Amino acid sequence: YKDQIMVRRLIDQKIGSRVTLSPVEVRNYYEKHSNDFIQPELIKVSNILIRPKAGEGDKDALRRANDLLVRIRQGSDFAAVAKEYSEGPHAAEGGEMGYVKKGDLLPQIEAVVFSMNEGGVSGVVQTSLGYHIFRIDSKKERKVRDFSEVRREVEEMIFRDKVKDKIRAWIFNLKKNAYIDFK
Repeated sequence: YKDQIMVRRLIDQKIGSRVTLSPVEVRNYYEKHSNDFIQPELIKVSNILIRPKAGEGDKDALRRANDLLVRIRQGSDFAAVAKEYSEGPHAAEGGEMGYVKKGDLLPQIEAVVFSMNEGGVSGVVQTSLGYHIFRIDSKKERKVRDFSEVRREVEEMIFRDKVKDKIRAWIFNLKKNAYIDFK
């Protein structure tokens, strides 16, 4: 660790302190690489999971899931039902899983939830984990993130690239000017 800290300090002293970024350079980089700053479609999902209990068949678990779906569609609070009946990892939070993007969920779940509208409640979805009921709490459409959101990210990327280039040049010069004598 000591060697790493010494190397880091040497690089910061010899190179990092000499790297400058202009606002124009940062803006130009963002505009040229705007496709790198795309926020994928995100959905905030809540989930109720019903698993077959020991000695209970799949039909009984499916019946329990359908009973809960009827209660929700008749006006029961999704979060309250999730807290009381869900056997999923997010039951204590009212089933709230947070924001997810495509690729985060099982394919059979994704097919259902990404086709739903905000506020919608799915039917019962069967997976290898059990029977699920989903609610879409909110959606964020796919978009290019604003410059103000990613400015620090862009500055760090440019800074790292410049430092990397300067380190290569510095090491090349050190090697070129080094005198090594073999005896």
